[in-house]
Amino acid sequence: GNGQAELQLGLMYAKGVGTCHGQDYARAYYWFRRAADQGSPSAIYALSRYFDEGVEGIAPQELARSVTLSVASARAGFWPTREELASLLAQAKKEARDP
Repeated sequence: GNGQAELQLGLMYAKGVGTCHGQDYARAYYWFRRAADQGSPSAIYALSRYFDEGVEGIAPQELARSVTLSVASARAGFWPTREELASLLAQAKKEARDP
């Protein structure tokens, strides 16, 4: 029930560090999902990566869902996502001015 602990478990399984199962994306996804359900911006971002890339048997590639989750993580205060989205918007604005 602790979102921060669940996020850490997700990271451990995603990287295969400190687990007896080694790297396990399915277990990582499970813990990221639990942490995201509690509002963890970092976990929401981690889930967006799953749907961005698509992880066979765990999360299909769904770019719209990935973007929705990325925006949600930015709105929840995850600075790396905020910076990434700000950069994309600035680039789009520049390209609109200078075709």
